[in-house]
Amino acid sequence: MLRPKYCKIKKDLKFEPYLQLHHRGGIPELAKIPGGSSRLRIEQGRYEKEPVNERVCRLCANGDVEDESHFMLQCSVYDDLRNVMWTKFQQATGWDKSRFANKDERLNA
Repeated sequence: MLRPKYCKIKKDLKFEPYLQLHHRGGIPELAKIPGGSSRLRIEQGRYEKEPVNERVCRLCANGDVEDESHFMLQCSVYDDLRNVMWTKFQQATGWDKSRFANKDERLNA
Protein backbone atom coordinates (compact mmCIF):
# COMPACT_ATOMS: atom_id res chain seq x y z
CA MET A 1 0.00 0.00 0.00
CA LEU A 2 1.32 3.45 -0.92
CA ARG A 3 1.68 5.94 1.90
CA PRO A 4 0.47 9.52 1.24
CA LYS A 5 3.28 12.06 0.82
CA TYR A 6 2.14 13.87 3.97
CA CYS A 7 2.88 10.77 6.05
CA LYS A 8 6.39 10.51 4.64
CA ILE A 9 7.50 13.98 5.67
CA LYS A 10 5.22 14.99 8.53
CA LYS A 11 4.90 13.37 11.92
CA ASP A 12 1.68 15.07 13.09
CA LEU A 13 -1.56 15.81 11.27
CA LYS A 14 -2.13 19.52 11.89
CA PHE A 15 -2.99 22.82 10.25
CA GLU A 16 0.22 24.08 8.63
CA PRO A 17 1.24 27.73 9.22
CA TYR A 18 1.95 28.39 5.52
CA LEU A 19 -1.77 27.93 4.83
CA GLN A 20 -2.47 31.11 6.81
CA LEU A 21 -0.44 33.23 4.39
CA HIS A 22 -2.40 35.44 2.05
CA HIS A 23 0.04 35.28 -0.85
CA ARG A 24 -1.62 33.40 -3.66
CA GLY A 25 1.55 32.91 -5.73
CA GLY A 26 2.94 29.62 -4.48
CA ILE A 27 0.63 28.59 -1.66
CA PRO A 28 -1.81 26.54 -3.77
CA GLU A 29 1.07 24.58 -5.30
CA LEU A 30 2.73 24.02 -1.93
CA ALA A 31 -0.56 22.74 -0.54
CA LYS A 32 -0.77 20.12 -3.30
CA ILE A 33 2.60 18.52 -2.57
CA PRO A 34 1.74 16.69 0.68
CA GLY A 35 -1.47 15.35 -0.84
CA GLY A 36 0.21 13.93 -3.92
CA SER A 37 -1.63 16.14 -6.43
CA SER A 38 1.21 18.41 -7.51
CA ARG A 39 2.40 19.19 -11.03
CA LEU A 40 5.69 17.42 -10.37
CA ARG A 41 6.70 14.74 -12.85
CA ILE A 42 6.52 12.06 -10.13
CA GLU A 43 2.75 12.66 -10.01
CA GLN A 44 2.02 13.62 -13.62
CA GLY A 45 3.97 10.66 -14.99
CA ARG A 46 1.62 8.39 -13.10
CA TYR A 47 -1.25 9.46 -15.37
CA GLU A 48 0.87 8.80 -18.44
CA LYS A 49 1.89 5.39 -17.04
CA GLU A 50 5.59 6.29 -17.21
CA PRO A 51 8.03 4.22 -15.17
CA VAL A 52 9.21 6.18 -12.12
CA ASN A 53 12.80 6.33 -13.34
CA GLU A 54 11.61 8.14 -16.51
CA ARG A 55 9.82 10.93 -14.62
CA VAL A 56 12.89 13.14 -14.72
CA CYS A 57 13.05 16.88 -14.17
CA ARG A 58 12.72 18.73 -17.45
CA LEU A 59 14.05 21.99 -16.02
CA CYS A 60 17.53 21.16 -14.80
CA ALA A 61 18.07 18.15 -17.08
CA ASN A 62 20.44 16.41 -14.67
CA GLY A 63 18.56 13.12 -14.91
CA ASP A 64 17.02 13.11 -11.42
CA VAL A 65 13.41 12.09 -10.90
CA GLU A 66 11.35 15.22 -10.26
CA ASP A 67 9.84 14.36 -6.89
CA GLU A 68 9.21 16.48 -3.79
CA SER A 69 12.77 16.17 -2.57
CA HIS A 70 14.25 17.16 -5.92
CA PHE A 71 11.91 20.14 -6.30
CA MET A 72 12.29 21.51 -2.78
CA LEU A 73 15.95 20.67 -2.06
CA GLN A 74 17.98 19.86 -5.16
CA CYS A 75 16.84 21.31 -8.49
CA SER A 76 19.45 23.84 -9.60
CA VAL A 77 16.82 25.96 -11.37
CA TYR A 78 15.40 26.92 -7.96
CA ASP A 79 18.72 27.53 -6.16
CA ASP A 80 18.15 31.29 -5.84
CA LEU A 81 14.64 30.84 -4.43
CA ARG A 82 15.83 28.06 -2.15
CA ASN A 83 18.57 30.29 -0.73
CA VAL A 84 15.97 32.95 0.06
CA MET A 85 13.75 30.30 1.65
CA TRP A 86 16.54 29.00 3.92
CA THR A 87 17.56 32.55 4.89
CA LYS A 88 13.98 33.36 5.92
CA PHE A 89 13.73 30.02 7.69
CA GLN A 90 16.88 30.75 9.70
CA GLN A 91 15.66 34.25 10.56
CA ALA A 92 12.31 32.89 11.74
CA THR A 93 13.60 29.89 13.68
CA GLY A 94 17.24 30.59 14.49
CA TRP A 95 18.13 27.23 12.94
CA ASP A 96 20.53 26.77 10.05
CA LYS A 97 19.69 24.14 7.42
CA SER A 98 22.82 22.23 8.43
CA ARG A 99 20.93 21.32 11.62
CA PHE A 100 18.99 18.77 9.61
CA ALA A 101 20.97 15.61 8.92
CA ASN A 102 19.05 14.24 5.94
CA LYS A 103 16.65 15.26 3.20
CA ASP A 104 13.56 13.96 5.02
CA GLU A 105 14.34 16.25 7.97
CA ARG A 106 14.90 19.19 5.61
CA LEU A 107 11.59 18.50 3.84
CA ASN A 108 9.85 18.37 7.21
CA ALA A 109 11.40 21.71 8.18
